[in-house]
Amino acid sequence: MIIRIFGITTPTGNFLYKKHLKNKFHKIYCYSRSDNFIYLDLDIKKYEINKFINKEKEPEIWISLVPIWKFSKFLNNLHKDDIRFIRRIIVCSSSSAITKKFSWHQFDKKLTKNLINSEKEISFFSQKNNINLVIIRPTMIFGETEIYKDKNISKLTSICRNLPFIIFPKNSGKRQPISINQLSKVINKLIFDSLNRESNSEIINIGGDQILSYYELLKEIINANNFKCRIILIPKRFFLFLIFPILFINSKFFSELLRVFSDLSGFTKSSSYLSLNEEKFSKFLTK
Repeated sequence: MIIRIFGITTPTGNFLYKKHLKNKFHKIYCYSRSDNFIYLDLDIKKYEINKFINKEKEPEIWISLVPIWKFSKFLNNLHKDDIRFIRRIIVCSSSSAITKKFSWHQFDKKLTKNLINSEKEISFFSQKNNINLVIIRPTMIFGETEIYKDKNISKLTSICRNLPFIIFPKNSGKRQPISINQLSKVINKLIFDSLNRESNSEIINIGGDQILSYYELLKEIINANNFKCRIILIPKRFFLFLIFPILFINSKFFSELLRVFSDLSGFTKSSSYLSLNEEKFSKFLTK
């Protein structure tokens, strides 16, 4: 069996390789857009075509953790010989395909459109070439490994570390963050499922085990790191009054602030999908 990981310098890709796959498979090929990475580089950004050597004609599993619209274009530029041994493709998309579908901001609408169109393109590619496909739509991914950090909780951690207080609205929306550890376990299961039995193509909407209000999420970050930052809760109307001027300066940032009221939870829990015990969000905040 040959495993190919696209996006090895992402936190999930690096964690998946080091913790789950490195000692289980002898033939793992890792690809990255980073010019300085020690593994085989594949410039997905420029969609350069590389011949994938598979002299033994072994079955292959491809895992993509790069932006899905880049990967879909990359796939469509491949030669038939490059894909003939693929048994399964596992693609990481985003729950934003669902949660940002009805956003008022053009940036969010464009993102949703790119995600959904890319999913359709990869689905068509897989059907045309008779390849099993799994699309994973994770919620807020967090975690870090070596020098690679997420762009979600790490930003909130930085804010809580550097500010003495945060003004935040009461009754904030809910989140269901999923750690790179949990997401890697899901991908690992999908790999071995494809080895052990015939698997159906599917879309998996998945999140972490704990559903937290945005306020609770911030409190968990502060407590786990012993930050001195305080959270000052104010009524929703007062919060909206304070942030309203931002709309005229940076509408995208204003839209992001409004999302603190949105409920972005209710997805399949990773523990339920993996048939494991639930794990708390705070467990993954400390190394």
